[in-house]
Amino acid sequence: MQSKNWPSVLLLSAGLCGMSAAATADPVADALALFHDYEARSTRFDPTLADLYSDNAVIRSKRLDPRGGVRELSFSGSKWKLMIRAAMPIAKMRGDTNRFDELSARAAGDAVIITAKRHSELKGYTSPFRLVVRRDGSGSWKIVEEDTETQP
Repeated sequence: MQSKNWPSVLLLSAGLCGMSAAATADPVADALALFHDYEARSTRFDPTLADLYSDNAVIRSKRLDPRGGVRELSFSGSKWKLMIRAAMPIAKMRGDTNRFDELSARAAGDAVIITAKRHSELKGYTSPFRLVVRRDGSGSWKIVEEDTETQP
């Protein structure tokens, strides 16, 4: 009797596998998982945070001066990755952490746009934060754009 049930078991197993594949095919959920990994690595001052960025990423930062001036900075992903690895020990020494609030994410074509309010615990200000993430050639999610504002 058990031998007659194997096609049903096989079909059920295939169906469950298909359901789990569909569950992980949610790009917004996948992108948010990448963001939570970003947060965790950042909190641990883990230099492998740099690995979440594409070498071709575009990083833009507005530096807001207390006197009203704005300085716009832009870096390639490969340069940013080097900067992250160099800065992590210094950030750890200073206790330079961030908190993210008002997190949201939405699909935009083959990318996901993640926005949040970033609060600098060290400097005590809140600013807009935006990431664009996309799958790379190997299927891994990578940060391809970042827009931030900083203050001295």
